[in-house]
Amino acid sequence: LGFSQAASNKIVSPEHAGKFGHLIVQTYDGRFEPIHTLAFDVMHKISRKDKFDAELKGGTVDAMQVFIDLIIDPTYWKSQKIIYVREKSVQKVLGTDGYASFNDFFDKDFHYKLADYTEAAFRKNPAKQNVFDKDIIKVNERINLFLSLFQGTMLKIFPAQYSKNNLWLNYDDTLARMPLTGSMSIINDDLQLKVFSYSNLFDLYFQTVYEALQTNDYTKADKLVEYIENIQRESTSGPILPSKSQVKYEIYYNKAKIFENLRNVYGVLSIIMLFLAFIENLRSKKSKWIRITLNVFIAVLGIAFLCHTWGMGLRWYLTGHAPWSNAYEALLLVAWGGILAGFCFMRNSKITLAATVLLAFAMLMTAGHSSYDPQLTNLQPVLKSYWLILHVAAITISYGFLGLSFVLGLMNMVIYLFKSKANNERLDLLIKELTFINEMNLEIGLFLATIGTFLGGVWANVSWGRYWGWDAKETWALIIVVAYAIILHFRLVPKLKGKFIFNVSSIIGFGSVLMTFIGVNYYLSKGLHSYGAGDTPIFPV
Repeated sequence: LGFSQAASNKIVSPEHAGKFGHLIVQTYDGRFEPIHTLAFDVMHKISRKDKFDAELKGGTVDAMQVFIDLIIDPTYWKSQKIIYVREKSVQKVLGTDGYASFNDFFDKDFHYKLADYTEAAFRKNPAKQNVFDKDIIKVNERINLFLSLFQGTMLKIFPAQYSKNNLWLNYDDTLARMPLTGSMSIINDDLQLKVFSYSNLFDLYFQTVYEALQTNDYTKADKLVEYIENIQRESTSGPILPSKSQVKYEIYYNKAKIFENLRNVYGVLSIIMLFLAFIENLRSKKSKWIRITLNVFIAVLGIAFLCHTWGMGLRWYLTGHAPWSNAYEALLLVAWGGILAGFCFMRNSKITLAATVLLAFAMLMTAGHSSYDPQLTNLQPVLKSYWLILHVAAITISYGFLGLSFVLGLMNMVIYLFKSKANNERLDLLIKELTFINEMNLEIGLFLATIGTFLGGVWANVSWGRYWGWDAKETWALIIVVAYAIILHFRLVPKLKGKFIFNVSSIIGFGSVLMTFIGVNYYLSKGLHSYGAGDTPIFPV
């Protein structure tokens, strides 16, 4: 673009950036989503931040503003340290700390500093790539994303004319330079472009934005955004585009950061509720004020649980499929199922409810790890079945109950450590209570895991023409059922029916869940269930 080399000490207003963010863009995997979502996801992948310091442009700006300004003023942003580099060894190669600028990746002769390292990393078998190789690959991906941003190639906002397969174009595409015909050409009665094409329309839009930076009048730019939106809605892709309501709610979802905030809420609540619940159970005389305070925090947890449910329901509405189709969403469901388990046993034990909050915090904290992608995505074809709702929900919610069993087992082990002659009788009663609840909880978890495994066999027959094939995921799902069935039957074996052995077993048994969820998904994912895999973490993590 002709104005792209001209520096500016201003940045597009958040109001206009918000309007531009409501336009639809087609992503690399074919999903139609608001530009705001693309900007949010890409900028977070590049820098792991949603807000950026731009001293020469008026202070703190958001991802949407940066997304637009990268096209208008790439020279400025190439010098800003916004590209995240985690590993010290990679930082040393670049000669920077923590964050690097685009320019830091090139020497004085404009040679890419990571070229040799990137080539060596990609040549290695993924199983043999070390931490340095993994980070080199991730940093290289961030550089390519950054390059795509200021080149505008990610902005596939124009529907190809007369396309039968919903092809969309960026402004620099060859087809984007073709003159527009039909009803869309009416727009040029107002614009008066010599050649009315997507490329020229895009060029005109950013020229008006650049002028608005000087005059602070975005009237023309806003009008062009409306024209582009009309073109999108009236295209052949119109019926499958997200509605204006979905666009609005998706932008709300991006800004609300529901699960990030819930992680923090669950973390604080777990500490407070565990402390109060233990005090209430260990005191010889019950305190009215402790009970009231604990009930207040239980009410707060109830509100948080409703927000958790709302967040998952919102993901379902925005993606059009049940929100447990990948590892990130499965962790959200495990956390949700864990708290549901806690509320099931709330009348019997407040400690159990507090333990589920700790479990939910751990799950959401794990979901925030870089190996898990929170991005809203299309559903993979193999998962387009109502069995996704039944099979995956039953299996994943069972992990929440089995995870609670693991936490209760750990808590009982801690209580054993604090036993003494003075508190022996009181702590024995507490251990007995928690063990009894642990057993009931484990029974529910085993029931759900068994039903989920059975339903998985039925789905396998529908999809692959056989009920069971000893796929790694299938095998380990069966191992979970067998392992917990054995643990529950310890009570029938004279020398194995004690509370201590049961609690230790509930801790060890959770290893089968971890192996199924992490080991199979990341290290044994070459079977038919490989769609559940993600980026393999360096072991051990």
